[in-house]
Amino acid sequence: MPKLPDTLIPVADAPGHTAAHAMAAALRDAGLEAFVFDTARTTLQWDGPAVIAPYQVHVRRADAEHAAEILRDNREASVDIDWDEVDVGAPEDATAARLATQHTAPWLGDTRRRPVRDPLFAATKLGIVGWILGITLVGVVTAIVVVLKIF
Repeated sequence: MPKLPDTLIPVADAPGHTAAHAMAAALRDAGLEAFVFDTARTTLQWDGPAVIAPYQVHVRRADAEHAAEILRDNREASVDIDWDEVDVGAPEDATAARLATQHTAPWLGDTRRRPVRDPLFAATKLGIVGWILGITLVGVVTAIVVVLKIF
């Protein structure tokens, strides 16, 4: 089967959806179409380890080499940025001024620990996984019993 030039292929892996969308934005700014398919992961909070299931940036096969070059150049250009020296301007209101002085996002809380955000949600996810594994185990045992009775 021929490799079609309009087929979308992954051109980069990212550790999270923010980094993936930043890469896609850099590619779009350079005139390439770029896509990050992360709706299910962000909506349903299916976050697995990035090593197992990284966020991927996809481009057309015909644009893959150019996209890799753009991302490489973008990474090299941003390495030497000292964000403490970047002037982002003065905060426009009291809330912006308060947020500008914080070192972490207020909704993250203490970033030194990673508590479960919602214990009920975590228990529900664990229950669903247990239910699926239980059904699978029952199916395997049933198949073994059926096979043993046949032979």
